[in-house]
Amino acid sequence: MKIKILLYFIICLPIFLTSCITYDAETEKKFQENKAFMSSYLEELGYKDSPFLTRLPSDESDKQKKKMIAVMSKEEIKTFIDQQTSGVPKFNTEHSRTQEFLREVEGLKPKKAYEVLIEKYPEIILN
Repeated sequence: MKIKILLYFIICLPIFLTSCITYDAETEKKFQENKAFMSSYLEELGYKDSPFLTRLPSDESDKQKKKMIAVMSKEEIKTFIDQQTSGVPKFNTEHSRTQEFLREVEGLKPKKAYEVLIEKYPEIILN
């Protein structure tokens, strides 16, 4: 019973806290900073424009999602990205067929994009 209460608290606390934050100019500024950090960290890891990851939130994302990103620290962002990219394949962005692959999988779900990579473009896989 205590574990259930603790899990509920852990899951609900971030949602409750972000719902208490008003979305103002300062929150938008922090969101833009964290979004830029996420983008640069993904590029540093070799996952820039990866079709296997969920896209970064856009400026049109709902305010709840933007608030959640705005309140994250740099370390929390790194941990989150590291967890999300665990086991995600990297591919050679310099390979001649990479652009062809990216065009083919544009708009596909990550699972389907992975199937296309394995079946048609195995030569561009790095890991």
